[in-house]
Amino acid sequence: MEQITYAVKEDIGKIKAVMQTAFEATKSKDWYVTDDREFLERHINEEGYILNYMVAGTIAGFLLIRHPKLAEDN
Repeated sequence: MEQITYAVKEDIGKIKAVMQTAFEATKSKDWYVTDDREFLERHINEEGYILNYMVAGTIAGFLLIRHPKLAEDN
């Protein structure tokens, strides 16, 4: 069964694993940058949200939505 859920802090390790899998599969490593745990936590708690694409209870993909407002890097 497929479904979309909002990510919670406990999902971060699994999201990082999806990122790492994508990075390893990318031929041109300079095209893909993985985010760190702190960045992901900010998007769950403060600067946006993350949607998980779930297949049979496993995170198969995700969409990170960022609302940086007045953040320095915006």
